[in-house]
Amino acid sequence: MNRRGKTIIGNWKLNGSKQLMQDTLLELGSQIQQSPSANQCRLAICSPGIYVSEMIQIARPLGDKLLVGCKNINTDPHTFTGDLSAHTAQKLGCKICLIGHAERRAALNEGNYSYHIKVKQLVAAGVAPLLCIGETLEEKLAGKTREILQQQLHQALAGISFGDTDLYVVYEPAYALSSSQGLTPIFAQAVHVDIRALLTEILGQTQAEKTAIIYGGSVNCDNALSLIAQPDVDGLLIGCANSNLQYFRSICNNIFSLAPVFNYATERKDYENYMDAS
Repeated sequence: MNRRGKTIIGNWKLNGSKQLMQDTLLELGSQIQQSPSANQCRLAICSPGIYVSEMIQIARPLGDKLLVGCKNINTDPHTFTGDLSAHTAQKLGCKICLIGHAERRAALNEGNYSYHIKVKQLVAAGVAPLLCIGETLEEKLAGKTREILQQQLHQALAGISFGDTDLYVVYEPAYALSSSQGLTPIFAQAVHVDIRALLTEILGQTQAEKTAIIYGGSVNCDNALSLIAQPDVDGLLIGCANSNLQYFRSICNNIFSLAPVFNYATERKDYENYMDAS
């Protein structure tokens, strides 16, 4: 399903109507089939829970080029009222599940150990986890980015065997989510390299190399192409843009229509300067 292509993930949060989502999914499904980058790029949608089943039915003819998933499961395998379990998500036909989003970490005080349980349950059910990690602005300014990411990854993933189930790690620096700027592509690339090194320490080189590391900090029409062109940025999580699904469509269409961007090589000088300063 994954194996390090480029993946565009839409976190539709609580936005949209049934008809608008159906129209958007059908349009993007058609677009990705006709794209010159069709063999390199796929689309995944984390839909509001009430629309998941219908979105899965629309996406099914496109196979692994258009994936539909859910957002969050409960640590209780039998679910609390109003929640999904990994087993329920798998039975619905979900291929992916977004967990650890900065909103839930901050507002609901969810922690890394609960994500460890959720990742294990998703893997057991054959649903790919999309684990979000990221530091706050205070942690970044204190020079603790790598320390925080190491802690989040180790506590959530250590000791888990993924087998044939894909793993996605989404880097979403919390301070960039409320900004229209996001990170520069070169900085995002450098942090993604650090994350892959941490995954190698925690899960081994084989798993680290096949894990897709996704960038999710204020992606927009102006920065999407330069971000996804970075060699260790394996995709984009687009969240804020989804309050306007037409804007989300514009980002996707820009990416799907431009295959040469995936051959972009990071400027070594800028990257090496960042590493020297880290």
